[in-house]
Amino acid sequence: MGTWGPGTLENDTAVDWMYGLGEVGDFSLIEGTLDRALACGNDWLEAADAEEGIAAAEAVARLLGNFGVRGDYTRPMDDWVSWMTERPSLELLTKARLIVIRVQQAPSELLELWTKSEAAETWSRSLRDLSIRLGA
Repeated sequence: MGTWGPGTLENDTAVDWMYGLGEVGDFSLIEGTLDRALACGNDWLEAADAEEGIAAAEAVARLLGNFGVRGDYTRPMDDWVSWMTERPSLELLTKARLIVIRVQQAPSELLELWTKSEAAETWSRSLRDLSIRLGA
């Protein structure tokens, strides 16, 4: 797992996903990512799908003006958000809120990985912060 921190965007999967935003001028990448991650229902949620889903939820929060941690590695998302004039729909916002909840429910590979980590509480706090920024 290419993870360097417990923050919502502090992993290689999320950073790679952010670069895809520069390829679209709409919410199709965000919606497709959330749909794919949520499609697992109550079945096993793969870590990569969870990390991308969280990144998509971060994009939604930032589109609402609720930025989290900003830095060099968040620049692709922050730049994309800066020129987007459209606001996310209530449906997209609901999906973003749902993925944050789902990632933290078993069976979730990412939950299992973080539960075994010394930074489990910090990871949980970063997801609580994202939920708040999504208005949940």
